[in-house]
Amino acid sequence: MDLDHVNAHLEREDPSQMRVQLFDASAGVLRLAFVCQGGPREDDAFLVQFKHVAIMHVPTVLHESVRFSRAPLKDVPSLVPACSFDAAELSGAKGAYQVVLLTNAAGKPHGYYVAAESVTAGWVPRKGC
Repeated sequence: MDLDHVNAHLEREDPSQMRVQLFDASAGVLRLAFVCQGGPREDDAFLVQFKHVAIMHVPTVLHESVRFSRAPLKDVPSLVPACSFDAAELSGAKGAYQVVLLTNAAGKPHGYYVAAESVTAGWVPRKGC
């Protein structure tokens, strides 16, 4: 899961708002749209799509800078509520879910996370969001 690529775009443009654009439970897809108020990217949205999402805790809208980081394995049990997932499923190993934290630009966690297998991202016209 390449979070450096995603964070590079978020660092460069520093969008002012994150919105949940789509959650499709049957397909296991979570799409987050990051938008800028003003500037050269005002008419665009940076879409971050997590695939094979197992569990998540994210707000519908967040008016803060966001970056992503992998949760340390020692912290995963305290983040993820007791459920039907065992430690091997959330270990971050190949084929396991990666637990990704939403943090601010300084790396301080916002208190939200996504457990998914992969992520993709790219800029799209904002009117399509």
